[in-house]
Amino acid sequence: MMIKRIIPNVSVTDAAAGHEFYTEFLGLEKAFDLGWIASFRSPANQAAQVSLVSGDATAHEDSVLSVDVDDVDAAYALAQATGLLPDYDKCQAYIADVHSAFRSGS
Repeated sequence: MMIKRIIPNVSVTDAAAGHEFYTEFLGLEKAFDLGWIASFRSPANQAAQVSLVSGDATAHEDSVLSVDVDDVDAAYALAQATGLLPDYDKCQAYIADVHSAFRSGS
């Protein structure tokens, strides 16, 4: 398993607000916006990315990191084998390109 990038998820009350700071001031491009999560990345370095999270209805709590890996099944198996899964029975992982694919392993 290779980690391609680690994206900080900033907990906010409204993920739809404040986008101008990231686009106009920091010069990031909006990678995606799902309403409850919006993500911005550098056009020059796509590994430089930050997401705003205001509540994932499918999770017990908001995530603080998104880890982009080349093989989500291998990452999930490693987390199971090492006992590093969260204390709830659902693990979410962004794979490949965070704005084009999402997979939930359980």
